[in-house]
Amino acid sequence: MANNFSGDSSCKALWRFESGALTTDSRGNGNTLVADGTPAESLDAMEGTGSVSLVRTDSDGYHITDANLSSGFPLKNGDTTKKITVCAWVKFTSLPGGHSDIASKADVGGGYETFRLCAYVWGSGPANYNFDVVLGCTETVYQSWHAFDDIGDISGSWHHLGFTYDDSTRVWQLRWWNGSTAATASDTATYNISLFAVSDFCVGRVYSGESSYLDGLLDEVVVFNRVLSIAEIDSVRNGTFASEGSLVVSLGDRMGQYVPVVQSGHSP
Repeated sequence: MANNFSGDSSCKALWRFESGALTTDSRGNGNTLVADGTPAESLDAMEGTGSVSLVRTDSDGYHITDANLSSGFPLKNGDTTKKITVCAWVKFTSLPGGHSDIASKADVGGGYETFRLCAYVWGSGPANYNFDVVLGCTETVYQSWHAFDDIGDISGSWHHLGFTYDDSTRVWQLRWWNGSTAATASDTATYNISLFAVSDFCVGRVYSGESSYLDGLLDEVVVFNRVLSIAEIDSVRNGTFASEGSLVVSLGDRMGQYVPVVQSGHSP
């Protein structure tokens, strides 16, 4: 089956990474990606017939400037609602030390971090492999969480992630499917996030300040300007998503470990 996002007006971007259309917004909102490095087509896919292959050492990734994001795109400068859901298929080729960004809106070099969803490796051994959520509240202060500590080296297999954030409650959730089971981590930020026109929305990288390019494959990255329920995120993963309001809201199981850290400066 295939997802049908056409009936959901909150779906603001859909990048399917099909052959000949690696930068195309299939939702039709004009959020065309700009390629960095040399992203390549891959036939190893979880949705459709293709995905995109990104190579960290080639600085592969994608970006869209804030000014070129469509009206209603979540976390675009001037967004008063500040609600977002990002779902993505990812298959890491390798997980080197540091961050491997999946999606972000963060100028790390300038200190303008709004959000980051990434894998983070800070040492050897499974206890040092994590998924990280970063939310920026000012130009110099951000909050970060290690979601799902001790995940080990998960490279070489497909995983599905669904990240949500609602600034009115400051609650974030991360739904992770590891190939066989799904779990949910969640927490509440201390501060509301800030938006910055200087940072691009990026896929497979951050705007500046870190060489945190993703090394691996991405497929069906989809962005909403509302918070999807856990049931809806699961339907995206299963290829059965139909339209807004078609599923019962579920908080899901609050599994996983997460360690809130409020710091000044840039991400660890």
